[in-house]
Amino acid sequence: MGILGNTRWLYPQACDNRQNVKIYQVFRTLFDDHELITNVTRAGLMRPTKDVYFPSLGKTEDRQNWKTMSNWLHLDMNPLTGRTTTYGFEYT
Repeated sequence: MGILGNTRWLYPQACDNRQNVKIYQVFRTLFDDHELITNVTRAGLMRPTKDVYFPSLGKTEDRQNWKTMSNWLHLDMNPLTGRTTTYGFEYT
């Protein structure tokens, strides 16, 4: 599905990515807003399914069986309402 593990990603690189000026500028432009909020939880990624290059084979192939389930969308934070899951919060 794309979610990597079941622990928070508090690695230095994950935190740096969320504070990266270039990434901030992209989302600032997309949302037309300079007040952006982010959370630090898990990481998700989707691998490509078309024209995937395999160096060991020396060619590209389609991998439809790698495709993400249709109608699957995962948001920990809703940018329109400001609502969030509690997964990113830690009780102290």
